[in-house]
Amino acid sequence: MNTLKVELGIRSYPILIGEGLLRRRTRSATCGCRGHPIVSNTTVAPLYMESLAAPLADTALVEAILPDGEAHKR
Repeated sequence: MNTLKVELGIRSYPILIGEGLLRRRTRSATCGCRGHPIVSNTTVAPLYMESLAAPLADTALVEAILPDGEAHKR
């Protein structure tokens, strides 16, 4: 597993990159996160959201599901 840290001062956070992360049950402990944002789209979310969110049930989850496509307006 590789970790990319987004440096934002006190708002810094890690991005975990690696094979099999959806199956790991200990990833919340390894990143030290209190909560987890999950960003997906309307095509991918139905396929993976349940398996991604299940091991994170004891943490705060914020789901952002975007429409499918390349460009989005706010």
